Amino acid sequence: MDQKTVSVSYHHILRVTEKLRSLRRKQEYSQEYMAIMLNISQNAYSRLENGKTPLTINRLFEICALLKVDPGELLQADTDALGEDKTKTGNPAFVHASLSGRNGAL
Repeated sequence: MDQKTVSVSYHHILRVTEKLRSLRRKQEYSQEYMAIMLNISQNAYSRLENGKTPLTINRLFEICALLKVDPGELLQADTDALGEDKTKTGNPAFVHASLSGRNGAL
């Protein structure tokens, strides 16, 4: 299988983690509950949710399953009524994630 390199803006990653936090709170799940269900510490979950630890594709799918949300919804860019990305900042900084199957980090 070919290894693909994907460029993901840091702002997009933060939007994904903010959406995860919002969905968790909407479900009234604590970070501790999420951590237990994912078999990680509460501190490790907090670091994922705050963007301090890379979110792997596998972990994203596990979290989405717990929150009963489609991963595609989280990864979609926020767009305005004209279909333009509202989050463009002009910042050229990118985080490069190397993806191979579902084992890569966002």
